[in-house]
Amino acid sequence: MDTACVLGRVEGYQPAALRAFLEGGWRELSGRGPEFRAGDRVLLKPNLLAGRPPERAVNTHPEVVGAVASFLADQGCRLFLGDSPSLESTAHAVAAAGYAPVIARYGITPVSFHRGREVPARNRRFFSRLYLFEDFAGFDHVVNLPKLKTHTQMGLTLGVKNLFGFVPGKRKAAYHLSAGGDEAVFARLMLEIADTVNPTLTVLDGVLAMEGDGPGQGTPRSVGLMMMSRNCVALDAVVGRVTGVPLARHPIVREALAAGLSGADWRQTVRFGPSVEELAVTGFRLPERGDAQWRLPRVAVRVFTSTWTSRPWIRPDACRYCRQCMAICPVQAIGDQGGRQLRVDPGRCVRCWCCHEVCPHDAIGIREGAGLRAMTRFGRWWRKLQDKDTP
Repeated sequence: MDTACVLGRVEGYQPAALRAFLEGGWRELSGRGPEFRAGDRVLLKPNLLAGRPPERAVNTHPEVVGAVASFLADQGCRLFLGDSPSLESTAHAVAAAGYAPVIARYGITPVSFHRGREVPARNRRFFSRLYLFEDFAGFDHVVNLPKLKTHTQMGLTLGVKNLFGFVPGKRKAAYHLSAGGDEAVFARLMLEIADTVNPTLTVLDGVLAMEGDGPGQGTPRSVGLMMMSRNCVALDAVVGRVTGVPLARHPIVREALAAGLSGADWRQTVRFGPSVEELAVTGFRLPERGDAQWRLPRVAVRVFTSTWTSRPWIRPDACRYCRQCMAICPVQAIGDQGGRQLRVDPGRCVRCWCCHEVCPHDAIGIREGAGLRAMTRFGRWWRKLQDKDTP
């Protein structure tokens, strides 16, 4: 697969600047794969996690969606837009995220992904069958529109992870339960889904990114980055380099490298635009997560996970008792204590972070186990001691 990536510096969401980036980028990518033609049915897949306003940096910005829609409408394409927010309707999320004017302007047809079916994986590298939105193959093209965000479980959510949205609603929680306990297995699942959906084009919105405890509760950060590629693995690898995220915290690219997938080594990608060094983002904060995934005897797992991993906890002062966390949890680890008080059972919790992802009130925090806290304090003390002894 072609590994060409187009990188650009775009400050702010000015439509003219976004359109200029898309037109220049497409000149580089055109001829390297399928082309957009008049009458083609094109499905736009933004990162539409939940109905949050654009300034929260939770979703792909409406102006990026609009710029892509404008470009494709000029090619004569028929446009559709869809995703599968975990607990709210697609229509509500689209309206709350600020997409309604874009949909009206370009005559885009909204599509709900909440009905799915089992389909064979395209190349069956890691999985033979997948449960996906039932009509994903009924479009001539998929255009993948991810947001540059951190992700508590996967380090970053970019092009590959965004296509997990083709898994209908609560089915995501079932995949988290079956594959999410092993970071590498879950990363391979993401890669299999991306390969099967096979988007024609991926356009990354990194103008206003999210760092910290993403994908729903992180901190917006102005980065000014736009990228596009026909190869979402290559795009993810290059963004990982730009943000300085190590492979140890970027399992999707790590597993793609291990499998020898095209584009997984950022050094072997073909890049147009500013250099990686020019666009480098310094001090990009990842989620404060410290899960250790050693293979222990079953009898030791409960004690180990409580002591040596991070876990979600519910902030009583922020919780509005909407109970979306209870609804999404695949193992029913969140219980109602009465008096509008919810609690996470650390013994049942599988650390899939679904609750953290969907909470609309930023009420799910990240708490380290006692052993992990002690190890962190020891590390700080040791570094101070070394700095003190260094001449």
